[in-house]
Amino acid sequence: MGHLDDLPGLDGPAALAWRVAFEGGRQALSAGKLEAAVGQLREAVTLLEAHRSGLAPEEAQRFAADHRGAYGALIQALIDAGRPGEAADYAAQLGVDPGEALPEGDRARLAELQALVG
Repeated sequence: MGHLDDLPGLDGPAALAWRVAFEGGRQALSAGKLEAAVGQLREAVTLLEAHRSGLAPEEAQRFAADHRGAYGALIQALIDAGRPGEAADYAAQLGVDPGEALPEGDRARLAELQALVG
């Protein structure tokens, strides 16, 4: 199993960029700076996706599952920013089930928000 800091094949400047974007996004989310969090977490996920796109399909699925915390953080930031539709669209685009990527308490919140906008 991977860890959010363990990105096989991603090293040097790319690994540093990933860590800076992900940690910056998490800190911004914790501080309530939602737009900054969305931007940085989106950048972190873009780096993950660039790496994942070079993997074999089975490895890519495993990689996404191992790093669902990063996807979940972006989805959470979008929900907190009042953009549940974008959160659901982003999850679908990434092939990530938003219900699995989010903590259990937030799954019901996502469903409620989607019902309001959907």
